[in-house]
Formats: sequence, C-alpha cells, structure tokens
Amino acid sequence: MFRDWRERLGRDGRVHTISGNVRIRQYFPMPQLRRRRRVWVYLPPGYDDSDRRYPVLYMHDGQNLFDAATSHAGEWMVDKTIDRLVTTGKTIGTIVVAVDNGRSRRAAEYCPGWQGEMYGDFLVHTLKPYIDRHFRTRPEREHTGIAGSSLGGVISLYTGLRYQEVFGRVGAFSPAVFVGQADYTQFYSRFSDTRIYLDVGTREVGRRSGLVTDQSYFSRVVDFYWGLRAIGYDEHQLKLVLDYGAGHSEAEWARRFPAAYLWLFDDTHYWHELHVRHFCRWSVGQRYYQPPGRRPAGGSSREAGRRPADEYRQMFHDMNLMQHFDGGKINEGLCG
Repeated sequence: MFRDWRERLGRDGRVHTISGNVRIRQYFPMPQLRRRRRVWVYLPPGYDDSDRRYPVLYMHDGQNLFDAATSHAGEWMVDKTIDRLVTTGKTIGTIVVAVDNGRSRRAAEYCPGWQGEMYGDFLVHTLKPYIDRHFRTRPEREHTGIAGSSLGGVISLYTGLRYQEVFGRVGAFSPAVFVGQADYTQFYSRFSDTRIYLDVGTREVGRRSGLVTDQSYFSRVVDFYWGLRAIGYDEHQLKLVLDYGAGHSEAEWARRFPAAYLWLFDDTHYWHELHVRHFCRWSVGQRYYQPPGRRPAGGSSREAGRRPADEYRQMFHDMNLMQHFDGGKINEGLCG
C-alpha cells in the first residue's frame, strides 16, 4: 500500500526536502525481474479535493526526483516544479510515478539487450495497471509519458518506442544512446500525436573517459534525433534541446525539466521556463554546438563542422537506427 512519505521516511533522522503530496510503497513487486523495489507517487495540487483524472508520467531513478536526502547527487525537484506550475496556472498537473533504481542492477535494468526488456514489461504490464486501478489517471496513451536521464533516458526511449500504444509522451534527458543493444529501425512512427523530447549538454562527460568524450556524447544524441526523423518522426513530434556548457547532473536536468514537461503534456509551450544558456540555431551538420558568434571548430566557416552524407550513413548504421538516409536533411534546422 502507498502511504504518505512521512510514514515511510519521517523517522530516519535525515532532513528531507519533499514538499509535494508524495506517497511511497517500500516494496513493490517486480515479477518480471523477480525482485521488489521502492516506488514513489506524486499527486498534483488539488488531487485530494476533486474527482479530476490526471495524466501520468512514469520516471526512473526515483530516489533522485523529490528528495535531496535520498538522492545520489541532488534532486530534480519534480514535486516542487509541478506544484509551482499548477499554482501559477500553467498546467492542471500530472501524476508522477517514480521507480527507484536498483543501484548495482541499474545498468542492467536500464539497458536494452540486458534486462531492459523485462524492466519495460514491468512498467507496462504490472505497474501501470496497478496505478490505473488505484489512482485517478487518464490511462490513454496520449496522456501517458515515460522519462528519465542518462541510462534512464535510454530505457525511456526504448520502452516508449517499443510500447507506442501505451506511451504517447517520451522524455530523454542526456540519454546515453551509445549504450545497450537495440534496433530502433523497427520502431517507426505509428501515431501522429507522439511527442519525443531529447536534450544534451556540451559538457556531459567533463573529461575524456574510456567510452566517450563530450563531443562524441553530444554528437550521438544529435544523430539519434536524425535517426528518429529518418524512420518517420517529423519535427512536430520531436523536440531537441542543446544546452551549451551544461554537464551531466541532476541539477542540469532539474533546470530543463519544467519546459520539457510543459512541451510533453501541455499545448501552451512555456519555453521561457527553460533557462538554457543558448538554444540551438545551427544545422545538424555541425560537429558540435557552438554558442552564437563562434565558428565551428576546424577549418573555414563554410566547411567546418559539416559531415558528408556517407559518414552519417555509417554512423546511423553503427547505431542500428536506420537503413536509408537522405543526405539532403543534413542542413535542416534542429529545433522545430
């Protein structure tokens, strides 16, 4: 049973920063994975005082979303953000269902090809039916979203595209799209009202690592966007935000969350809520984002930053994103 967070966490001696109407079930069964996990449910202002039904957003890394005391490195402030957006009249609110990560099992559960399929099956076949039975939800796909960051962004993309009949809204913050084994070419666009939000910063890694650099991390997300365009998703279904100077942290995702949420779930599109350092104004051909007034790295302004079509074809082939590529799309703008 879900209980008020104070009953679950209020006596552990830590200073908690939860401010919204948040309920917790400590040991929710995950039969597909043969384990149990803590699940959080955030209810928007007015939920207890009306019979209104609400959209639902399913999220991962639940311990990082509402409470600094339980977080790994800071919280997203999801409860505080949606509370503020409701009280200022920008949204009616959304129920947020958040599943804790499994710590040492996190990578396996969030990666397609490992346990990602089973984790997605848990969300769709076990958790969502329970939430729809016990809370006043709007269960239709156009009112159901899935979102996460880093590996949580990967499993959001994979599960959201795999179950398009369930999730009409998908949010991927700094998704590590180079991880996991998935053939995204099978997930062509089946519904015209699907919305997929992607974002990435230019300092995701901060230093060279064994897997990626800042530039390659950034480029992979941009290339993933164009892979989605290639398999049928149009510019009205996609939003790509490039955040110059942003790193890989809960603080950055918390800053970008308000506008991402509003674009996914509302038609008002309060994009001024997202205080990114610079929005993208560049062609997809540029190797990585440059702030206004700067020349792309390498070569002349005419030649710098452009990739030939065959390089994109190979990149998409390596990522298993598409089978065909229209080189004419290289110079189309990124942001719709």
